[in-house]
Amino acid sequence: MQFQDTLRMSLDSTFRQKRRIVPVLTGISLSTTLILIIIIAGATISNIVTQQILGQGNLRQITVMSPNNTGLGPSSNIINDSRIASWQTLPHVAGAYPNLELDVTATTNTMGIMLFLSNQPDQNVRPELLQGTWPQDQQIIVPDTGILNKLDQNVSGSTLLGETITLRIPTSEGSQQYAVIPVTVSGVYKATQNILGQILTFTTLSFMKNLVKESLGSAPLMYQVATIMADQPQNVSEIASIIQKQGFSTNDIEDQLSGETRWLRGIIIIGIALALFIFILVSLSIGNLLASSVLQRRKEIGIMLAIGFTNRSIGQIVQGEAIVIGIVGAIGGILIALISLFAFTLMQPQISLDIPWWGFPCVIAISALLCALAGILPARKAMRLDVMQTLREE
Repeated sequence: MQFQDTLRMSLDSTFRQKRRIVPVLTGISLSTTLILIIIIAGATISNIVTQQILGQGNLRQITVMSPNNTGLGPSSNIINDSRIASWQTLPHVAGAYPNLELDVTATTNTMGIMLFLSNQPDQNVRPELLQGTWPQDQQIIVPDTGILNKLDQNVSGSTLLGETITLRIPTSEGSQQYAVIPVTVSGVYKATQNILGQILTFTTLSFMKNLVKESLGSAPLMYQVATIMADQPQNVSEIASIIQKQGFSTNDIEDQLSGETRWLRGIIIIGIALALFIFILVSLSIGNLLASSVLQRRKEIGIMLAIGFTNRSIGQIVQGEAIVIGIVGAIGGILIALISLFAFTLMQPQISLDIPWWGFPCVIAISALLCALAGILPARKAMRLDVMQTLREE
């Protein structure tokens, strides 16, 4: 029997059992959707973290965190201006500065927008400048994409170049009073996301301190995170060791990349475990469905054998049913995953999903293979049916 005839009969047989196979198709579709979402989420987060790590700097950069941020360590272990000044005097330190971030609402001549403000990074590790210049005081540099207006629509940074924007800074935590501060957009840079998926707007450190003071009132400035630049990559570990002995935690590019590797390994383990679970689920459900189908269609199979079908062709039809179920279920899962991802991008347009398109044909192939394996025993059972005995029983 030719391939197209086998396929046509498998499709016809599968369609006639659509009520029975709906639960199985649903299970395959949901499992496929879950696998794709895990793959895409893992790839997206990995890409964001990697971009942040590589975009933040080179091998000379050290990130310092205060233990007080996690409720650990003595109260003297704080990061403030005097502490940063002391780090600048350490051997092999080329520079040190705090990392400040502030979420603010702002207005332009035509709309309201949300900005994630931060002080600009060291010159050695700044992202690519596309237009204009890096900011001075009372100036900001915006990303080329990722700015959201009040309707959660993406605003191109180039449309704001040279425009005056009014920042609204709350004068204290929970206060309904705001300080209104005008700034000028001096440039546009190629957008990079931080680990939270935020795309930052940069200004000078001194201006950033003034904005934070507006928000904190008279409270002294204490920083959660600071950046230290070593003069040479080989001196990073020496500097980090000194700072760790002072009670602070440090993180450099090598630490972050090794953490990224561990994270990816965890994703792979989860994926393997999920694949094994799906294998067992599909094998049991498809195998049981087809075995039951063969028993209920003994008369039909007997007639097919009587009119000239071979045992092998009967087995191929049953095996084809399993493969059709696997392919249709996988395609359904892909459609559900795409709809879910589209809905996510509408709700979170600032996060750019990294979709490995190779995963879609792979999922279809794997689902078809698993279902084909599950159909082996029912197909053999159908091949062993005796035409005369089957017709006498019916």
